[in-house]
Amino acid sequence: MKTKRHNPKRYGELYNSQHIDNQIEELENIKEFIVLSGGWAWHFLSPPHNEYKHLHDHSDIDIFVKPENFTKVQLTLTENEWFRMKTKYDNNNFIRYEKIRDGRKMVIDMFKGEIPNINSNGWNVTEPNYLLSLYKTVHQSDNCIVVTKSRELIKNGEPIINSEELIKL
Repeated sequence: MKTKRHNPKRYGELYNSQHIDNQIEELENIKEFIVLSGGWAWHFLSPPHNEYKHLHDHSDIDIFVKPENFTKVQLTLTENEWFRMKTKYDNNNFIRYEKIRDGRKMVIDMFKGEIPNINSNGWNVTEPNYLLSLYKTVHQSDNCIVVTKSRELIKNGEPIINSEELIKL
C-alpha cells in the first residue's frame, strides 16, 4: 500500500468545518454499531482542535463493524442515501459507501471485524496501540502529525488520550 506524503507548503490548511460536521452527523446514525479507525479515531482521541489537514486524515471515514452488525450498518447507510461503491479492494471483509451532501463527497470504508477499542470523547475508537499497528497495512497516512506524536508519547510512557501533543503544529 502506498504511503501518503504531506506537502509542507500546505501546512496550516483547514478542512471545511461544515463538511466535518456533516460527516459527524452521518456517523451518529450508526454510532452504536461501529468502531472508528484512522483519522476519525485520532479526531476523537484528541482534545478539541482546529481541523488542520496534516494533523489527521478526514478524506474518508474508516470504520470497523462486528460481523453480527455488518448487515444492520449496511441497511442503515442505504436508508440514509449512502451508495455502495465497488473498489478493487472489495472482499467479504471490506466494502465502501459514498454519499454526496452539500455538494461534497463523503466516503465510508467499512471493515468487518472485532478490534481492540476504547471509548474516547463519546465514541468507540480503535485502541491507540492497535491503531498504530494498522498503519502501512490498513491506513496510509503514517506520517501525519498525530501518528508521529502518538508513537513518541507511547515510547515515553505518556498518555495519548486528549493529549495536547496530538494537536500541536
